[in-house]
Amino acid sequence: MTVNTELLDSMLAPGQQQSAEAHYRTMPLPIRVRELTSLLVQLLHTTTTADANNAGRAMLAAVLLRRDIGTLAGSESMTGISQADTVMLMGEIADPLMSLFMEEGNDKQSRRQIGHCIAELCGSLSVVSSQHGNEWMMSVLNRLETGCVAMDVMFLRLLNDIAERSPVTLWTVGNLDTFSSLFRSTNEKMQSCSFEQVETAMGALCQLGIAYEKAKRVISAENKKPSSNEIEKALLAQFPEKSTLVETNSPPADLGKMYMPSMLNALVSFATPVPSHLDVLTSCMGHLSTCSLQCPSMLAGGESSLTFLMRSCMSIAQISSHDDEDITFLRLSALDVLATISGIPQIKRSILQPNGVSPKSIADLNRKSPLLQFLIQGNDVGSKQKGVLYICAELAVTGVDEDEESWANEPALIYDSESSWESDQTAIYAESLFESFVENLGGASTLPAAFQLVEILLATPSWQNQRAVLSMLERGLAAAPLTFVPHVPATVETAIRLVQSSSPRVQYQAVQLIGSLCCANSVEADSTPASGHHILVREKYGDKILESVSHLIKSSCTKVASNACLTIVSYCRGGNGSENCMIPIEKHLIVPFVSSLLEDLRAGPLSLDVYPPASISEGSLTVLIRAIGVVACLADASGEDFMPYYGVMRGLIACAMFGLEGSDQGLRVQANVRNSYEVTMLRGSAIEAATIVGQAVSGTEGENVQVYVQDASEVMNIATTLLNAGNSDIIPMDQLLAACARIAAVMGVHYLPFLPAVLPHILKRATEKLDISVTDDDGTGQQCSADDDEGYTITIPGMGAKRVKINTTQLEDKSLAARALYEHARALGKEFGSQNIEACVAAFLPLVNCEYSGDVRSTASQCLSQLFKSSCLAASDGGASNADKALCQKLFPVLAKTLTKQLSNENDEDEIENRDAIADALSEVFYDAFSHETASGDRVARGNCRRFKGDCR
Repeated sequence: MTVNTELLDSMLAPGQQQSAEAHYRTMPLPIRVRELTSLLVQLLHTTTTADANNAGRAMLAAVLLRRDIGTLAGSESMTGISQADTVMLMGEIADPLMSLFMEEGNDKQSRRQIGHCIAELCGSLSVVSSQHGNEWMMSVLNRLETGCVAMDVMFLRLLNDIAERSPVTLWTVGNLDTFSSLFRSTNEKMQSCSFEQVETAMGALCQLGIAYEKAKRVISAENKKPSSNEIEKALLAQFPEKSTLVETNSPPADLGKMYMPSMLNALVSFATPVPSHLDVLTSCMGHLSTCSLQCPSMLAGGESSLTFLMRSCMSIAQISSHDDEDITFLRLSALDVLATISGIPQIKRSILQPNGVSPKSIADLNRKSPLLQFLIQGNDVGSKQKGVLYICAELAVTGVDEDEESWANEPALIYDSESSWESDQTAIYAESLFESFVENLGGASTLPAAFQLVEILLATPSWQNQRAVLSMLERGLAAAPLTFVPHVPATVETAIRLVQSSSPRVQYQAVQLIGSLCCANSVEADSTPASGHHILVREKYGDKILESVSHLIKSSCTKVASNACLTIVSYCRGGNGSENCMIPIEKHLIVPFVSSLLEDLRAGPLSLDVYPPASISEGSLTVLIRAIGVVACLADASGEDFMPYYGVMRGLIACAMFGLEGSDQGLRVQANVRNSYEVTMLRGSAIEAATIVGQAVSGTEGENVQVYVQDASEVMNIATTLLNAGNSDIIPMDQLLAACARIAAVMGVHYLPFLPAVLPHILKRATEKLDISVTDDDGTGQQCSADDDEGYTITIPGMGAKRVKINTTQLEDKSLAARALYEHARALGKEFGSQNIEACVAAFLPLVNCEYSGDVRSTASQCLSQLFKSSCLAASDGGASNADKALCQKLFPVLAKTLTKQLSNENDEDEIENRDAIADALSEVFYDAFSHETASGDRVARGNCRRFKGDCR
């Protein structure tokens, strides 16, 4: 067995690739590595033109060699090669590869692939032996110096690859002086460089800075928790991480101060006044964007560096697009860099700081700092530059789809797909940047300028201008809710006025803004928190809002009608965006309007004739689903005051049975009905809404429950029929289980007959093995399915590039199952049954330690505390059996220890709510163990409580 040109030709030939690859893999790894290296030397040194296929063969050989070099980084159990032999093998191929790379006569593509092999060798050798890895890295850097100084593109790209692949080793052997010597001629040569040289130099410099941040992170982790596992360190170094710290005296900051200004100057000279080589310019902006996220010290390590970056990006953002999408994207990329860099706390303070005075907040500023004024107003050094907000507004106007009629005729969708707003992506991108700038630069400085733009745009009443204004107002409200308070009255009036526009695009955006205003209700002015001077949107404008929005529910444009329904839902939900979210509003804000709203719904989407089912359009179906959601929210907010409108229940149950008929197996989809996703969502929304309406009219104490009992039983019969038949494609399981939980909360012990049909499905979701897949990834993404938007690619030493995917849908299902079980246990209390409690604890206890989802951990903890409460209630009942008492004493130490241990492991500051939920669950467990007593007066868990006291110390 040998690696030769015939084998490579077979691997390149259509139809022979799979068998040739299988044959190749049967060869021992050392033989493959040595023979591929020798073959590469032979192919690239062949000077005759007799065989024109050598270039393709050399490319394939280099790709295979790179993959095998990555495999060499694995442990001896993976490779079958000892550490000493692996180091020796890598040493054998190192110099030949470096020699091939250094030979300028070889074609660029082959040299590029060999460069990848060298970078891979740096990474793999460092994993196998840090000493040899350091020595090889130093050798490579020494040999790269001449080419980097000459700004040879191939050398700069190799430096980039090494920094990306081996950041820790690179910064272990290298320092500021090392890398300064590689770029020492940059400033001198930059003005006469080619586009490609500027791009590769900038990319390499940015990657050096990012490598520094990664190396620092790995070393910091090593100091906190020493580890000898080099593979673990290599994996940690690969993950990108956002940096929010600027170290002004760090090596990246010094490198940026020395070399980034000349690169930015060259970039601007290539981009203005008319850009050329847009692909190269876009790549440069990509480098800056990545660097601003992962190593802001490189770009803003000093005031001069920051000023240079901002002026350069502002210059590029000013370029006239001339309807060229590539130029527009370039401008947006420049704005993106500015938005990212201005969002870093230190840089934000630097921008807001006037003449050396550090303000507590931007509201304290009496005058704008030069940088702040420059960003907002532009006009740098007497030029006609525009500020960032103006450019964003301009792109928001021009970047929208001009074909309004086609937009209006497109059906509303339950969930927007990637292509839903494809024609508006420029406007959406610009609007998101507008929001970032308002948030980063402060509402006190930006909102006055923003409202000046609003006046200018509204002076020319085109639908594009009006749509952009409404979107900008919504973004401004989201970015700076406190400083937006004085502008709320004018904003509400503008939105209500433009709701009456004849343009569906303006109508859509107006109701969107009104919904956001409702979500921001009761935002309080920061300057007078105790005075009570705040804007209560619903209290002041509720009647006008509902009147203006309700007539759009009947709009012939399904997008507008659907969004109008969502806006009413926002009105019915409480909170101000930061607290009391999703809690129903006070009744007096909605009950007086329920009758008229329901009339509009009946005259609009609820009047839809659902028979024959096949005749319903996708857009109309979406609006009907949204309208059902409105009914549910109106009932939820009205409570028992919704009783006069309880007649909607029959229509909701009919929608839950949409397109279904009875069969021997229970229920099935009618032959003439396409069981689409939207249809299943209709049934699910209807069955959920029916249970919400029933729960609302039943009253807080169940005083009106008899009105609902018969309909609740009918809904449960539908649910249990589907559950027993295992039909999960008729109604989404999460909606089905949520509906069951809600009915259980209302029916209490009368729900017990249905529990045996529901509980197994909850337990199945909890115990279902999590789908975690690791597949080969060649960088093309072809291994992923068309609808795959999860997972990430990582190079695992010894295994190569892999795509790791975690089924997040399963994690969501486990959280939903925990919530459903919590409601069941709370509703049934002591009647839940010891056998059921024990089975449920066994299923959900492992989820307390779920390392993939904090939401799963918190909901499982809450669920377990409620199960323990049910157990305590059963044990404290006068008729409690010995099994009830024994279970309670058995569960207490298990739950207490598990929750305590997990609580001590919850150290992620980003998931503090999960930690609070687990702490609350632990508190409830101890409280129930202490507060419940048996018939004889003993505490239900007294015996174990004392023993556990010692375990907690």
